[in-house]
Amino acid sequence: MHTDLDTAAISRARFLGLGAISGVTALGLLARPSTAPAAVPHPTGDDEGYLQVGLTGERILASFYSRAAHAPGFTAGERRRLAATGSLRRENVRRILMALAETPASDLAGLVVDIPRSALHTRGRVLRLGQELEGTLQGAYVRGLGGTADPATRILLARLLASCAQQLQALQSMAGMPSPSGLPGVGGLESAGRTFDRYLRTPASP
Repeated sequence: MHTDLDTAAISRARFLGLGAISGVTALGLLARPSTAPAAVPHPTGDDEGYLQVGLTGERILASFYSRAAHAPGFTAGERRRLAATGSLRRENVRRILMALAETPASDLAGLVVDIPRSALHTRGRVLRLGQELEGTLQGAYVRGLGGTADPATRILLARLLASCAQQLQALQSMAGMPSPSGLPGVGGLESAGRTFDRYLRTPASP
């Protein structure tokens, strides 16, 4: 489900040159609604691989947040935030599918999301898993910004990265951790694939 794409590191100058804005707060500007017509992505070559990894991560996170909203240990306001984030991640899935010109029926090639119940038994476990998933996907999106050929696909990845960074910051805040500063780290797509594979199974699997 993951693809073997280039894993060379992206320098700070390269990252900024691609239009990714330094800092989580500035990245949030990309997530705000725009009145300008959105450019239509036309992914080519490795672009599709980056989007497929993003699609997998967004599907897993959509399921995670929907279930996390019912986990014990959260306030009513936190539950609303988690549920709203689940809706946001489902919208991200729709946006990626549109870019890939696919339908929901082909999403994940028949695989289903399978997050163990034990990972959602306590507030601490929920927040740890959420940070792992968000951090993994964020790193994959940063990697994609460095290798995407189609400008409109790069814009889509930048907006998805902004969303991911904001939600990671929210989880860290719930866990009482300080907000991160500087640029997000670059992640490997193969390592992201291995992480996401742990939360996928075929419908026939027990």
